[in-house]
Amino acid sequence: QVILLFGLIIPIVFSVISINEYKMDVGNGWISFGKAFKQAFIVGMIWGLIISIYHLIYIKIIDPSFIDFQKQQQIERLTEMGMSDEMIEQNVKRSELFLTPIAQTISSIIIFSFLVPAVFSLIIAAIMKKPNPEEIV
Repeated sequence: QVILLFGLIIPIVFSVISINEYKMDVGNGWISFGKAFKQAFIVGMIWGLIISIYHLIYIKIIDPSFIDFQKQQQIERLTEMGMSDEMIEQNVKRSELFLTPIAQTISSIIIFSFLVPAVFSLIIAAIMKKPNPEEIV
């Protein structure tokens, strides 16, 4: 959980820095919502790609047994829920398609390079926008 929290804080901090740099250097102290969103989203996408590549390296090279660990965790959760062995086997069989390195990498890219950055970018841009009053019609 600490690593996950750390992984969320880093792109937020870099997004804020990026928006501030853009606002001061290019925007002369001003930045629209759209430009702030774009700055934060680009930072989030880059961070998400880094995380996704690291995850692929982790499950392919560093700890190839991680997918087996995930399957075991799933079996334990389903057992705790009181499912029968047959139901557990069916659930595990269905989820095996998603427990491959390629499937996990693709889902990681979708989630951490697009969805999460989009949500955080919307929030950060809404907080940090400072539109130039001369440009507002």
